[in-house]
Amino acid sequence: LPNTAEVRADPTGLAPGDYQCAITVNAPGASPGTRTVTARLSVSAARPANLSLNDEAIHLSFAKGADVATRPLTVRNTGSGRMVFQTSAELLNGSGWLEVGPAIGEATPGAPAQLEVRVDPSRLEPGTYNGAIAVARDDGSQNVKIPVYLSVSQAVGKM
Repeated sequence: LPNTAEVRADPTGLAPGDYQCAITVNAPGASPGTRTVTARLSVSAARPANLSLNDEAIHLSFAKGADVATRPLTVRNTGSGRMVFQTSAELLNGSGWLEVGPAIGEATPGAPAQLEVRVDPSRLEPGTYNGAIAVARDDGSQNVKIPVYLSVSQAVGKM
């Protein structure tokens, strides 16, 4: 009966390139009793860490006097390794209505980071407000900004 052998390779610590080895299988009583096969492994260079966000823009609408609201924003590393980043909120108009946290985080390909975007429309007059969430790698190699658009409408009166 044919049997299957599973062979695993661990490329940790190997430089990029092609590798090969000989695997010898001994099967007493079989014909032939010994068989040698060549296994090949190709190791490519690791991709550098790459910053990616799950949104391209955030659009929010509230009535005047609305309570604080939060929403998640996911930071992904679509490359390899560990990526440390810093976050900040930027306001183009209005004051104190946009925050993001945590201020520092890290992401790996298998473990994205969750940010919390906090919007406080409670003290804003009706109108349109613009800001951005900035996420920058700590090594300065990438800086991603997504615009935040906030619309505050007149509160509806009660009868």
